Amino acid sequence: MIAAMTSATTRAETSARTRARTEAMAHVMPEPPTRALTPNPMPPAPRRRAPSPPAALRTAVRALAFLAVFAPFVLLGAGASARAGSVRRIVSLNPSLTAIVVRLGAADRLVGIDDYSARILPELAD
Repeated sequence: MIAAMTSATTRAETSARTRARTEAMAHVMPEPPTRALTPNPMPPAPRRRAPSPPAALRTAVRALAFLAVFAPFVLLGAGASARAGSVRRIVSLNPSLTAIVVRLGAADRLVGIDDYSARILPELAD
């Protein structure tokens, strides 16, 4: 019971000290000015959006961009497929690609493989 009274007294004293400090600081720190509730005399100007090009023009630009990016790959890929039979040596630096080359039956053409494949397939490590 005495501990409860002491704790209540301490709390009351603490809150009284806090109030006294706040009141003492009131003259040192003035309250922040309140904002006037009048509307802004000059509202911001509405943003203008640039007119969008017609849909046909957008589609044509996208198609040209697509062709410019992917046409070299298609053309170079077609030339590589014509020469695929002439590949004599293969270097694979990726374990999954090494497994694919082995499954396709071209393990005899592998001249270089990665460390992981060399541990998993010791017959290729030579």
